[in-house]
Amino acid sequence: MPDLAAPNMKVATADHPTRLRYCRRCVYPETKPGIRFDAEDICSGCRAQERKRSVDWSARLEELRALCARCRSDDGGYDCVVPISGGKDSHLQVYYMKEILGMHPLCVHVAPQTTTALGAANLQNLQDRFGVDIVTLRLNPATECRITRHWMATRAWPNWGHDKAIYAWPAQVAINFGVRLLVMGENHDYESGGKDTGDGAAAASQMLHSLDGEPDSTAWAAAGVHKSEIAPYLSPSPEALDDAGLNVIWLGYYVNWDGFGVYLRARDLGFRPLDRTPEGLIDTYCGIDDPVVQVNGWLKFIKFGFARVSDVAFNHISYDRMTRARAVELVNAHEGRLDPVFKRAWLDYTGVDETSFDAIVDRFANRDVVAFTDGRWRLKQPVR
Repeated sequence: MPDLAAPNMKVATADHPTRLRYCRRCVYPETKPGIRFDAEDICSGCRAQERKRSVDWSARLEELRALCARCRSDDGGYDCVVPISGGKDSHLQVYYMKEILGMHPLCVHVAPQTTTALGAANLQNLQDRFGVDIVTLRLNPATECRITRHWMATRAWPNWGHDKAIYAWPAQVAINFGVRLLVMGENHDYESGGKDTGDGAAAASQMLHSLDGEPDSTAWAAAGVHKSEIAPYLSPSPEALDDAGLNVIWLGYYVNWDGFGVYLRARDLGFRPLDRTPEGLIDTYCGIDDPVVQVNGWLKFIKFGFARVSDVAFNHISYDRMTRARAVELVNAHEGRLDPVFKRAWLDYTGVDETSFDAIVDRFANRDVVAFTDGRWRLKQPVR
């Protein structure tokens, strides 16, 4: 597997620190994996958002209606599988598939590593609001914890295993139930200029490869995972998907997917955000069902010099809700902070002590971009 833990390193010296290239329209740096800058220093994510403005969304929705008609069960069974967490995105996915398109969805939920009361309440709200069946996979906690610790120690990517199951398990369920439509939400890579730049509806390729494909038996063994324990983490092969006639789609291809707009719609449907803005964030509505996930997101800053603040700012800039100047202020003030509540939850979950955690972070830090000063990690040079 390619080593995504190694950042896009820049050449720098103590006397000449690296000046990162940033998009002139948003605040994404050139170190964001997969991003591209054109001759005007505009990133591929911003260009993707430009292209969305010319999309005929009514026509796209009709395309989706036609696909649903082809995939609808003729015996009263489930018409589609919708992976859910209970978050804002899954509220919108279920809303569209059931209430707008009249489908009979089976919701598939991979239980979070640690559960918050708010996350559980939002999941219950989704089920109560839409009246759907939910199949929940509770991964073997000992196995999942070993995977989390191993991928943290070797790649500073602790949520790799959990994310792998979130992609793999719904596809397995869809095939087992004979369902022909699997509805993912937002294509993050296309929307914000990541590794996969395809702007089509098909999601299977990214689902299978965005997490670097399938590790071999040696990689699993190194994580202390026996071959009998890896079934939930294995994505069906392209051949298995074809044989099952399974269409894996991005709902965001058919619906104008605006992260903040999705949150507002989900809130109207009963979704509840956090009651405080955590340290190091500027939003209260993403990743709120599992504090362990927040550490995984923070590690992007350590390796690449950007994290959730830049992501949220990008979304707001894309929809003209924020100026770049304001985004620069927010990134320089908040990016790189890790809320102590999230860190403590991660340490308690994994059993890793704080000294070991800090040593791993120190080992993977991109020192051409970030530095540990005044008690925390910061950008070596402010965004400008």
